[in-house]
Amino acid sequence: MSRLPTLTVIFHPELSRIGERVRLAGLVPGGDRVPFSRLELDFAPPFRPEDGLPLGTPFISRSPVWLSADASGIELDGRETSTQVTGDGAPIEGTAHFSHKQVEHGVVLELSGQVVLLLHLQAEQRQPSDRMGIVGDSDSAAELRRAISTMAHTGKPSLVRGEPGVGKKLTASMIHYRGPRAQAPYKSVNLAAIPAALHADELFGEDSNHLGFVGRANTGTLFLDGLEEAPLEVQHELVSVASKQRVTAKNGDVRDVDVQLIMSSDSDLEALQDERKLSKELMELLEAGTIVIPPLRSRRDDIGRLLLHFLRNEFDTQGRLDELYSLDDNGMSWLGASIVAWLARYPWPGNVRQLRNVARHIASRDQAEEPLSLTDPYMRRLLPTGIAAGGHVEEPPDSATGDLALTSLNGDDASTAKSKSNVSEEIEAAKAARSASRVRSKTDAEYADELRERLRGKTGDHPRPSAPPRPGRDD
Repeated sequence: MSRLPTLTVIFHPELSRIGERVRLAGLVPGGDRVPFSRLELDFAPPFRPEDGLPLGTPFISRSPVWLSADASGIELDGRETSTQVTGDGAPIEGTAHFSHKQVEHGVVLELSGQVVLLLHLQAEQRQPSDRMGIVGDSDSAAELRRAISTMAHTGKPSLVRGEPGVGKKLTASMIHYRGPRAQAPYKSVNLAAIPAALHADELFGEDSNHLGFVGRANTGTLFLDGLEEAPLEVQHELVSVASKQRVTAKNGDVRDVDVQLIMSSDSDLEALQDERKLSKELMELLEAGTIVIPPLRSRRDDIGRLLLHFLRNEFDTQGRLDELYSLDDNGMSWLGASIVAWLARYPWPGNVRQLRNVARHIASRDQAEEPLSLTDPYMRRLLPTGIAAGGHVEEPPDSATGDLALTSLNGDDASTAKSKSNVSEEIEAAKAARSASRVRSKTDAEYADELRERLRGKTGDHPRPSAPPRPGRDD
């Protein structure tokens, strides 16, 4: 399956636009250059290309940044624009070249401290009929959904592998609830929480009258979290349960069962097998049903979507959704682009769980009293500095908004008083529109639709829609 260069919105002052993307089919070696600017390239929600619209923010120049491809990668040319561009945290003066490896990993582009895009590769996708609780539209998210669907209908034993925090429990539950056993029992057991000496009793039971977890999950699914914690003798019995659908209790009673086994691990199972701490038979049994969940750092285009999803959940719980989508008098979001760009470059050793914890902390702050900063002590504990993407030491920005000169963001247009006036008019129009619209809050879908109607087909300045968004679609 071919993967095309793609630009995905990681951050935009209008938060409802996070996750929109445009596939650059023409960006091939020897092909024409591709421009993007305030008015060029239509970014659309995944699977809705007809709803595409340009970035539209007045803080980005109308004069374009150019992208071109050659045999070794993609070149970015910003010589014709005054849009301030950084690539993976480094200011770009003139041109910059990104190798195939960099684009494969994803290049974080910050535009004038207001918009963050990810330049990456994206395969052609079909719109999922079932998101399975997985937030994101990256290639990795799509592949995980396919793998879950496949395993859910086989009924065979499964092994879910991945680093801590990637979502192994969610994946296991989706295998159960998207399969023919969905109405049957689903039992989840954390093996690390059970003393090793009690594993056999807890899993297989003492006798026919005192069932273990295997017996209680009969006709359904048993999820064992932390396979490596099970003693070898327990692993051997699990082979019998999985292959023969038979369980032997502590007193020797044998009973037939009908149970799908799902196990998980974040350990190096191959090394444990070499050390004879893991049953070869069990690993062979699980091999065909293994799902490997990718780490968050390999699905960078989902970081903005996940951050917005978690923030929306937290703000919704607190009854503060209007604050989440609020803009200041200059049309700037309280959630600064520089911070989101840094989060997109962060390697996330704790994966999705760590990002969720960061979102919870962000949502707990009073932004009016304490502007968001990655330098506050608690954020430093959540996001240890010195382990930035690429392995180099990288300090976070000092504030939520970074250094921003509004008068320098209009490209060549900034050279004329008229163009500067246009930007001021855009900002004033935004202020007036927001002030006049407090009577009613719109849904996220209404907000996005109004924004598109205002921008579609226009060639001049783009006023903002008339009300802050409310969540209406699952990102």
